[in-house]
Amino acid sequence: MSSVAGGLVGILVSDFSKEASYLCRFKTYVEDFEEKKSSLDAKRIIVLQAVEEAKMRNETQVSAEVLKWLRQTDYYISQEDPIPMKTCLFGWCPNFCWNYRQGKKVAKWTREITDLIKKGDFSRVAHGNELPGIEFYSQNFIDFESRESEFQKLVNALEDVNFSMIGLYGMGGTGKTTLAKQVGILVKNSGAFGRVIFVVVPSPPDIKKIQLNIASQLPLYLEEGKEEVYSRILWTRIASYDKRVLIILDGMWEELDLTDIGIPHGSNHMNCCVLITTRNSRVCDVMGSQRTIGLQTLTTDQDALNLFVEHVGITKGDLMFNEYMNRAREIVRECGGLPIAIVTIATTFKSWPLREWKIALEALQRCEPLHNVHEGMTQVYDALRSSYDRLEGSAKHVFLLCSLFPQGYEIPLHLLCKLSVGLGLFEEVHNCLAARSKAIRVKDILKSSSLLFEPKEACVMMHRMVREMALWVSNKDVQVIMDSRTSAKSHIRFLFWSRDDLPSQFDGTKLEILVLWIKGKVKTEDSYSIFEEMARLRVLVLHCASDHKYVTVSLKLLHSLKNIRTLILDAWRLGDISVLKVLRGLEIIELTNCLIDELPDEITELKNLRSLGLRKCKIERNNPFEVIERCIQLEELDFVLNCNSEDWKEDGEIENIDEVVPDVSPPTLKRYSIACPHLKYFYHDDNGMLNCFNTENLKSLISNAMFKNIVRTAEVLELGEVRGVGWKNLVPDIIPLENGGMNDLTKLCLYSLVDMECLVDTSNYDLDSKVEVFSHLVQLFLDGVDVRELYRGPMISGFLERLEILKLRNCKNLRNIFSDRNLKLPQLKVLHLINCSAFQSSIFQSSVAQSLEQLQELIISDFEELERIITYESLGEGIVEN
Repeated sequence: MSSVAGGLVGILVSDFSKEASYLCRFKTYVEDFEEKKSSLDAKRIIVLQAVEEAKMRNETQVSAEVLKWLRQTDYYISQEDPIPMKTCLFGWCPNFCWNYRQGKKVAKWTREITDLIKKGDFSRVAHGNELPGIEFYSQNFIDFESRESEFQKLVNALEDVNFSMIGLYGMGGTGKTTLAKQVGILVKNSGAFGRVIFVVVPSPPDIKKIQLNIASQLPLYLEEGKEEVYSRILWTRIASYDKRVLIILDGMWEELDLTDIGIPHGSNHMNCCVLITTRNSRVCDVMGSQRTIGLQTLTTDQDALNLFVEHVGITKGDLMFNEYMNRAREIVRECGGLPIAIVTIATTFKSWPLREWKIALEALQRCEPLHNVHEGMTQVYDALRSSYDRLEGSAKHVFLLCSLFPQGYEIPLHLLCKLSVGLGLFEEVHNCLAARSKAIRVKDILKSSSLLFEPKEACVMMHRMVREMALWVSNKDVQVIMDSRTSAKSHIRFLFWSRDDLPSQFDGTKLEILVLWIKGKVKTEDSYSIFEEMARLRVLVLHCASDHKYVTVSLKLLHSLKNIRTLILDAWRLGDISVLKVLRGLEIIELTNCLIDELPDEITELKNLRSLGLRKCKIERNNPFEVIERCIQLEELDFVLNCNSEDWKEDGEIENIDEVVPDVSPPTLKRYSIACPHLKYFYHDDNGMLNCFNTENLKSLISNAMFKNIVRTAEVLELGEVRGVGWKNLVPDIIPLENGGMNDLTKLCLYSLVDMECLVDTSNYDLDSKVEVFSHLVQLFLDGVDVRELYRGPMISGFLERLEILKLRNCKNLRNIFSDRNLKLPQLKVLHLINCSAFQSSIFQSSVAQSLEQLQELIISDFEELERIITYESLGEGIVEN
């Protein structure tokens, strides 16, 4: 009982002391209050300054916590300072009651102000309004019929949760950005993504700017001065979303490290998907795009017209609407389906009278700058030029070289290579094969940059607007003249000139390449002087476009071109070409559809000659291979027969060609195409990289040494109708097994070879050594070949293991392709057996079934046990009978 009483007394004493302090220490409480109030006022000024600074950063949304704090500080700061002491009885006695109450209130205020001061340490006082993401770009899009496929591919790829990186590429101005925005809005509205963020990637890339842009759309505050943790903060925020996040990185020119930015990707993409748009498809590759979609120009006239009408603003109610629409169709046709050009011209033409449209259209058709839309077209050219500006080294020169050809011209890759070599664009390589490889790499760079496209295999072409941009950029160096009214500029470097005759005179002192298309007869005597001042000319192309067959031109007019390296002549009657011996720097000669007396011995004196082309030329006398095989430095030969060997027979049949042609072969020959104008069974790949040989009418023209060298190294080979040679097989009768077994072959066709018994015979060989035969062969055709089997003797490893197409026709002695159980055809997809009457049906037995597992097409007809045709369209879809 005493302890309880003692505790109660202690509490009473403590409370009394506290209450008494409000009276006894009144002055101290007042001084503390004034001090804390001053500190609070200073703190409030700091916070207000921070709010103003945030507003300068466009962070106008002051946090609720800060606003509450400021209201509380306003209350205390607005309070008047307390009177130090109050007295009563005319000042003789303190006013104990008032002083007690006032002291207690001041003490309470002081505690609350102290607490407010502590709470005033804000890490962030405001934030920006949440910037709209993809919703900001919502507008009325035009649905293009020709874009439906790409649009749907992009939507499907984005909705596939297995894809975290998708690429969209195309040339400048095709509408990649517009399509990406449109698809982004669609997948956001469909619920496939909870948030879609659109970021324009600066050039050059600015990581901090990209990070701040992404953060503003999340929204997320990134504190200034702490850039080193931005990426982790962004990664954490993006990964925290329950629904998928789509980040569109628009206009990328080069690879970006997404980890440095803070974007989840790869195996740790955390429900984040990235869509990149770029002009260069290689960016998609290096970024690891799992699906890459190419966007081309508008492919239908109606789509282009709809876009033009939308921006030019004409309606059906307008006066002369039909006339405007007719003119509009012609205008958009000149834009080549390029959206940026269509929109720019439409915007410029808006409100123009119809007569001005006609004038502008005529200028467009002449490919001339429009005086009234020069600024607008400059915008188009600038948009395209940015791709050109990023090219490096020889790629820029090859690009400008392509612009030299007329609009719509399909430039053969082999021609582009020869012009580039002549100009010295590939000086770092030292042989023709390397130069061709370099040309293909440059072509791929230009193609991936969307500056060139391939209308067909081994040809490139420029979009009209890209070509005009190129000529606009290079107007001081490159000129294309398509009419007789225009004169050649002085000091031009690259010149294409279409005219009726050779020019009599012009300033060509700076010319490095001259392409002349002559449409009429040539007055050679008046034109000798035009080449005299062309000391810098390295490439000359003379093309006869006349309706007259074999217009005569004398090569004597070229005698002054001492620095020329590439000479290409097309469709001329040249007669004696021995004058070429004075052009000691010649590295490339190509004669196409020309008429010449003969291939003269003087050609062997051109010690720099590395490439010789005789394509469909008529040679009046003598076998050209007598000279060709003595050009011991020759690296490539392109010989396409125009007529049969009778043309070189002066004294009847050539019984033994080895008595006419020395048994030699150019030791440096690496690339060749020696064939008739059209191969019987294979497409002639004109990209200059396939070694192609066809023996029809040619075997009697070349020596045994050259023949065997060609057959041994060929990639595409057709042998047929060669009688009296006694070949029973290809290996070893033609090529010894020790020499590599024709292992470069990818396509082989044998026809009308009645003596041949098999392809390869290893009966007399010890196969301990590792030798491969036909291990790269993909297509094999036999027609009218009396082989009994494909292979005889011990099986060599790798034989026909890559074969995909096997077509056998009229092989009447062939009984079975699987006579050796070790023969496997694991890649075989197509098998034709036509009129092979001795063939056995054991092909269907289970013992060989494993060789037919990949078979997609089987056609069998006209042999003993099965007379109908059966086609396996797909093993999984059953049999279709014809």
